Amino acid sequence: MPLGGAIERLIADVTLDGAINAPTRTALREWQRQGGKVSVRDGTLQWGSVDANRMKATLGFDAALRPAGSIDATLRDPVRLADALSSAEWINTEQHLRLTNRIAAAPGNAGRTFRLSFLDGWVAFDDSEPDQMAPIPLWRLPSLPGMGR
Repeated sequence: MPLGGAIERLIADVTLDGAINAPTRTALREWQRQGGKVSVRDGTLQWGSVDANRMKATLGFDAALRPAGSIDATLRDPVRLADALSSAEWINTEQHLRLTNRIAAAPGNAGRTFRLSFLDGWVAFDDSEPDQMAPIPLWRLPSLPGMGR
């Protein structure tokens, strides 16, 4: 695992918006239809090559029951994370180059807030500042098993 075996530290203020009656496909689909979301504030995560703080997120599901929303986090060493993902072959050479170039272009990149966006079945990396650079697509996500359209 590129991130490490065990999560060393996870602290967060988490809010669940909307009731989930049971962890079933039907209940999750209904939760999504009603606009259910999970919100995170003041999160800290230390997990192998990830050292993130000031995390905030809003996550739910899209109509195809794929993750939707975003996670913002201040990364202590974003290049180390990109290198770990590349070494584990979770990202390809082109993605690694685009990530490290984006990180290097960010002023004060160590301690800068970056974003993972979940949109239309994709996970993409971006910095959280509005700019003219497009997010970098990383992974395509399927619907939860048995939960597609």
